[in-house]
Amino acid sequence: MSPPELCFRAETEDGKIVNDPSEDSVHTLIKSLALPDNSFLTIEPPDGSPAWFAVISLLPDGAYEVEYRDPARGVHDLTPENDRSRIAREVTMWLTRTCRFHERRPGLRSVTAWRSPTRLYDLLGSYWSPVAAGLGFAAVWCEGVSIEETARRLRADLSSATPCTLRGIGHGFDGDARPGDRAGIILVGEAGTWTLAVQVQEMDVTSEPALSALSRSGGRALSMGWHVNGAHRITYAVDGLVVSSAPMEKIPAPLEQHMEGLSMPGVNWDEDDEDGDFSTEEMIDTALVLAGRVTGRELDKKWLDAIHTRYVIPEGTWP
Repeated sequence: MSPPELCFRAETEDGKIVNDPSEDSVHTLIKSLALPDNSFLTIEPPDGSPAWFAVISLLPDGAYEVEYRDPARGVHDLTPENDRSRIAREVTMWLTRTCRFHERRPGLRSVTAWRSPTRLYDLLGSYWSPVAAGLGFAAVWCEGVSIEETARRLRADLSSATPCTLRGIGHGFDGDARPGDRAGIILVGEAGTWTLAVQVQEMDVTSEPALSALSRSGGRALSMGWHVNGAHRITYAVDGLVVSSAPMEKIPAPLEQHMEGLSMPGVNWDEDDEDGDFSTEEMIDTALVLAGRVTGRELDKKWLDAIHTRYVIPEGTWP
């Protein structure tokens, strides 16, 4: 008899994993949380499909915050709590209901098979909540440049290099080492033959001077970004020269060859047409698919789960 399929898996920031944890196991894992290097616990499907999760974070004041997200049901809730027993009970109940919901809808058990029009957007949002909340995101891919050299060209402080995951990017800063609100925080990691740098504070990596620097000496660089007020943009540079920088719905001409079978939402959208069916999330998702085709590796759960290198770009480094 084959073993039963896992429904969900719990993993702490420091790497402790429990498959299909019971309420008692969840309570034990919560109790083990400690600042600064084991400050959160994530519970999600073992393969990330579909992209739902619960995250329990230990806050600096000793309280907890519980985040629930399930794009298939339109769920995204943040709940403050102090009682570990109550957290364990309520999280376990939510996990059981969520798992049963997706078992009843097998077409949703695989994001890739289902091909949701926002599958990559939802996956990214499940790892970085400001994306899901529509607050913004910035990323740049550069070809043939090492992780440290990417950070150097982005004018990061190389002495700030710290191993971490995307979910842990905001944790582990001590006292005066915590960057100010205008400093840049980037996570840099290999993505096939390219290097991907994600920025979660400020948008330096999407600037034209940054792309020029990242693509010099015969390379290529591709960035995309947006913030709470919009400004969805794709920029493409080759050999130190920015060849296109335009609103996200306008695919750069040199990249059109990678758009076979894709349709960018918003191309014919009239901003004055309130009844239009323009979907910002679908537009961003299409741009992420395009980036995967250009670079040869689509943003995936493996990259989002992996430990990369965090750097800080000092405030005022970029104009």
